[in-house]
Amino acid sequence: MKKISLILLLACLFAGFSSKAQFAKYSLADATEVVKDIYLQILEREGEPLGVGGWANYLVNGTKTVQDLVYEIGVSYEYGGKFIDKETPAEAIRLMHVHFLGREPESISASDRWVATLKSVGSRETIKKMVYSSEYKHNFGTSSVPYHR
Repeated sequence: MKKISLILLLACLFAGFSSKAQFAKYSLADATEVVKDIYLQILEREGEPLGVGGWANYLVNGTKTVQDLVYEIGVSYEYGGKFIDKETPAEAIRLMHVHFLGREPESISASDRWVATLKSVGSRETIKKMVYSSEYKHNFGTSSVPYHR
């Protein structure tokens, strides 16, 4: 049984399959523009060349989606320090909605539910819930940067 599994694994590797997911690949120019857009939308600033280039390589290599980069930049130390740590929980949630969903919270009660989520699971998990939500997927898919709607 182990011999068959090893043979199947080797056959898959030689056939070009791997356990790592492959996503749409971008040209370097397109990937750079997408990452610049992410910086503007999520961090509200221009990206520095080294940072933009590093993130763009994930898109060029097809190892991450735009959605993944939005999440990862969103859970960065910079984002937390700029938009979460210095704000009230309600304002942090409002900013997360604007940055990740492209809109303000739909109601005070919806905002209150997100504040409760933020307080119970923390910012990283709250951002994950927004970025990988059905709303995000419906509006932006996995290859678009969120934008104000």
